[in-house]
Amino acid sequence: MNKLKKFYTKHYYAISFFSFILVYNIVFTCILGEWEFHNEALSFHLVDFSMGFCSRFLVGAIYNSIFDNTSVLSVILYESILLITFLLIISFYLEKLVLSIEKEHRKTILFILIFFVTGTSTLPMYVYMLGSFDSYWFYLSIIFIALLSRKQLYIFIVPVFITTIIIHYASIVAFIPFYLFILLYKISITEEKKERFLLWAIVVVSTVSAILFAGYFIVFDNKNLTYSMEDFIAILKSRGIVSEPIYYLTSFYDYDYFGMLDKESFANITSPFLYALKFLEYRIKVNFELIPFEQGFVPFLLNLPVVVFILLYLRDRNKENSTNKIRIITTFCMCAMFFCTIILSVFLSTDIVRFISHAYMLLFASFLYIIYNEKGAYLEYIDAYIMKFPKSIIALYIIFYTTMIFKPYT
Repeated sequence: MNKLKKFYTKHYYAISFFSFILVYNIVFTCILGEWEFHNEALSFHLVDFSMGFCSRFLVGAIYNSIFDNTSVLSVILYESILLITFLLIISFYLEKLVLSIEKEHRKTILFILIFFVTGTSTLPMYVYMLGSFDSYWFYLSIIFIALLSRKQLYIFIVPVFITTIIIHYASIVAFIPFYLFILLYKISITEEKKERFLLWAIVVVSTVSAILFAGYFIVFDNKNLTYSMEDFIAILKSRGIVSEPIYYLTSFYDYDYFGMLDKESFANITSPFLYALKFLEYRIKVNFELIPFEQGFVPFLLNLPVVVFILLYLRDRNKENSTNKIRIITTFCMCAMFFCTIILSVFLSTDIVRFISHAYMLLFASFLYIIYNEKGAYLEYIDAYIMKFPKSIIALYIIFYTTMIFKPYT
């Protein structure tokens, strides 16, 4: 009993964060948000590399290497345990962040963290998208931060870049830049020459590897498939899928789900590269025709005040570090990537809310990483900005921010 009491006393913040995250998501994401496990998420667990060396098969390959049972219940239990485990890890990271900051500024960081553990574009996204590729990107980003905490583990960052791409090459517009800019920021605050050299080597190797793998999958994903569309559907149905796996059919087999595919224009293309360009053109046409821009408007506006505060903090902090050019360029790129990710996602997916969430979550995570490494320096900037607004306005904003939850997919 005493050991439990000591553990609770020592990790009060982590336990509080974890408990709050669970309760919040049960109430707002699962109950009020009418959570459901999607057929697409199930299909991600029914594939493996015996069907071809393609991106989007790794999640299923991992699951099938561990389990034989591909029932919906089995997949939900597996993914729930995985998500809860990483939410627990996040909670301990947040505790570490809070404890790294002087007591006089802890109220400020706790106030900031309200917007990280709640809201439509942060952790609830991964609860909604349980078992999705996005969830695994999230897990890998946590592993990436852990590897960056020890010099001896830096070498394993390269496989994280590659694995992120293998999960889905669309990560090239969000998570890969996040890794890259965090690495560059780490270089900017590292004084030891050997360590800086090692980090630069990791940056070069990881970035080149990610670009090459992404390019390979963009060009050869369809060509690497082992089975015809009919056989592919038959295998997934034998493993438990009920309806047709529309996501994989439209991604790999040119299935004209949207009724907008001109198959004659693809007929005479023999070059994989030209085929990939033509298919990209088709996807852009579909996205611009079907993307529900109005669906992303409210989440974007809800996030915007927090984004502005982050940008103002980084701007003011850079004024104090005007001689550190790498840091200034890196933090500028972190801010720019928020907007670039949203813009580029329009060409990749109709899930506008999903990519707004990625852009916001990764900017926020970068911001927290900087605060941790700088021990909360200049948090008074944020205090000063907050004090400019009436408490009633802040309270009203928090209510809207924490209670308005939007599904991240169309």
